[in-house]
Amino acid sequence: MLSEGLTVKGKPVKDHNEVIGHARAIDILYSLLERPLLKEDMNKRLIELDDNHC
Repeated sequence: MLSEGLTVKGKPVKDHNEVIGHARAIDILYSLLERPLLKEDMNKRLIELDDNHC
């Protein structure tokens, strides 16, 4: 695997790392939303980010 840079299913390791990174980012967002003091502020920021990317 390491010598060829491919995962078990034949995908490049960089693709695997991107998926892992995205999953971690989503986990972080959900954990931040669980905090009562940050919940409203984070919701506003997420909406702003979404509006900027549309």
